[in-house]
Amino acid sequence: MTNYLSKLKKDGYCIIENAVSKKKCVEIGAELDKISISKKHKKFRFRDKKKQLQLVNVNYINPSMFMDLVTNKKILKILNDVFKERYVLSNFNASRPISNFKKYRLHIDSRMPIFNYNNTTHVVANLCVDDFTIKNGSTVILENSHKGSRKGRIKKIIAKKGSIVLMLGHLKHDIGKNIDGTRRWSIIAYYCRWWVKPTYDFVNSCTKKIYGQLSNKQKEVLGFNATPPIDWDKRKYTLRNAKTIPSNFSRLKKYLN
Repeated sequence: MTNYLSKLKKDGYCIIENAVSKKKCVEIGAELDKISISKKHKKFRFRDKKKQLQLVNVNYINPSMFMDLVTNKKILKILNDVFKERYVLSNFNASRPISNFKKYRLHIDSRMPIFNYNNTTHVVANLCVDDFTIKNGSTVILENSHKGSRKGRIKKIIAKKGSIVLMLGHLKHDIGKNIDGTRRWSIIAYYCRWWVKPTYDFVNSCTKKIYGQLSNKQKEVLGFNATPPIDWDKRKYTLRNAKTIPSNFSRLKKYLN
């Protein structure tokens, strides 16, 4: 674990090999293939200028398939050390490059550039559902950009199926160019400190059916105990102990007040 953390701090990313079984990756890949052509899930699907196909919030499309990835112990152990405070899931997408485009759009996933590791606000966990190769659109990074450098070289992240690539949210990166046309799915989980506004509202979009499938830890990471008060007379604090999250969906509305 120490090696992962030191590499994350030094290089802005680290690779945890064999974090998810190859069998599980095959199942995930097949499910993503189905979702990507399903008329039922069309609203969760969009293409970025013929550059990539994204499936948003797949953890709520199929919780039994994807929610365990949200609370993967290897990921959470590193997040605990990086943030040193509570954190929540900001968004959870699947991504696949679909073309050999001309120009990278290097960007950061934190909402502001941060050059001090201790002030990291976002960490991205990228599960390699397929092998990340030189030719199939593996993620690219701008070396040392997490430290403010603009002169680093662009590097391709090569990783085996089942690996998790963890990146600091302020490391510049982009999806790679798919040169050989082979499938390259990844699951991308974005985590942020509990007081940062997440990209998606997983709390109010959660249905009774989904809620019943969640563990208490999953509810915590989704932010159910980190919502601002609605009624000042009933509650004055945003962050609460995870043990207070109700097990019954019928009590949730009152709890969120």
